[in-house]
Amino acid sequence: MTVITTMITVVSCDNYTKRTDSRSAEQEKRLVHLSEIYDDGHDLLIELADSMLTIVTDSFDYYEIFIMKGMSYLRTQELDSALNIAKVAKLYAQQLPESRRKNTFLSQILTVEASSYHVKMMNDKEAIRLYEESYRLLMEGDNPSKLPSSACNVGDAYMFSGDLLSATKWYRRAIVLQDSLKLPESNAVSLYLGLADVYRRMGDYSKAEEYYQWIMQRFDQLSPSMQSYCLNNYASLCYYSQQFEEALDKFLQLKSFLEANGITDNYEMAICKLNLADVYLNLGATDSAKAYIDDIAPFFQKNNVEACIHYVNTILIAINTKEGNYGEVEKILASERYEDPNEMFLTYIRNKYLQEYYSAIGDYKHLVALISEVRKEKDSIEATNTDIRIAETMMRLTEDTMRLHHEVELNRKNAQIAHTRMAMTVMMALAVIFILLVAYAYLRIRKKRLQSRIDILLLRLEKTRQRISPHFIFNLLNARR
Repeated sequence: MTVITTMITVVSCDNYTKRTDSRSAEQEKRLVHLSEIYDDGHDLLIELADSMLTIVTDSFDYYEIFIMKGMSYLRTQELDSALNIAKVAKLYAQQLPESRRKNTFLSQILTVEASSYHVKMMNDKEAIRLYEESYRLLMEGDNPSKLPSSACNVGDAYMFSGDLLSATKWYRRAIVLQDSLKLPESNAVSLYLGLADVYRRMGDYSKAEEYYQWIMQRFDQLSPSMQSYCLNNYASLCYYSQQFEEALDKFLQLKSFLEANGITDNYEMAICKLNLADVYLNLGATDSAKAYIDDIAPFFQKNNVEACIHYVNTILIAINTKEGNYGEVEKILASERYEDPNEMFLTYIRNKYLQEYYSAIGDYKHLVALISEVRKEKDSIEATNTDIRIAETMMRLTEDTMRLHHEVELNRKNAQIAHTRMAMTVMMALAVIFILLVAYAYLRIRKKRLQSRIDILLLRLEKTRQRISPHFIFNLLNARR
């Protein structure tokens, strides 16, 4: 019903005016408000977007809000609705002339498509391709502040595909972009979550723990959605490092956090309960594990989230193995019609519980084959770890070299500035001296001229005095007689 309503609404928008050059100040405010609500993880975004869609008169404004609505459907796991919105928005984008605004818009569309491919279709290669294209478009768009999160999306996709080396490179790129753009530290905290998860997957739990402790000190700087993500990954670290009591405590903390924020019946809560089921299973609380599985299995079946269905079946295999229901395990394995998810730790958990099952039924042929597969996987992880450490070392050397070049260039420029200042000082001093010399010469010439005039005046005065002397008057009077 949502999909049909959406298409009808979109068709009616075609009568709106079209403006493709730049956004209005009002549209900027709308998008910022929607982004803040999306980052906070509120379910109100769809309702708010719908209300905005009824008042906008510009078609481009309409579709920018429309794709934000599509992104909110990703959070509620309504993937079909999200994909439908992305398809309709892409048809509109094809009509637009090239512009930076269009590139940002297309980047959002591809992000929605990539997320759907990753979660629903388990197609990591296509998700990576779409995320990378989304990043490229955003590089040519008009909103560079979103670049670090876009690079982080690519890193996430590589990480879930098992390519930890590429994931590390993209997370590092995201951090460099974060520093270059001088964005708030809260953004950087979310980026370091990706690196922490890489170290967790590498099995370097102490390094991952360092990152998580650093992140938890800045927990309040994160948006609610990132706080949820952080708690989930930190709890997962405790799980994989065999600290099940700590994992239980953190997953229960996450559950309380989601309930406090009104997130009770969506994907995040379902994942939290799925993880709790596995933790309870490892603590020997099989009944609690079964209760959680019964609660959330229908949600994943309804939304056809294959990775989570695979995880549910994995836990059911472990439960039935512990209870001796080996026939149920065979039914579960026979009922699976999809490919195994290409997710390292889902495979790790499945192999762990299958080893227990094959050992319990005495199927040593499959057990040996599985152990051999696990060893190969472990060797592959160790090789990847080595590659990552080499890559990180090269990255640091590159950063140090760039920093050194920057310092050398800065010193060279400072020397040039100092030389220029010295030259200007000398030139100014010479100019002042020249002006003083000119002034002195002018005053000297003027003084000579004035002295000459004074001398002439004195001569005239002396002549006048001689004319009015008593002898001169006496001689004058005698002459008249």
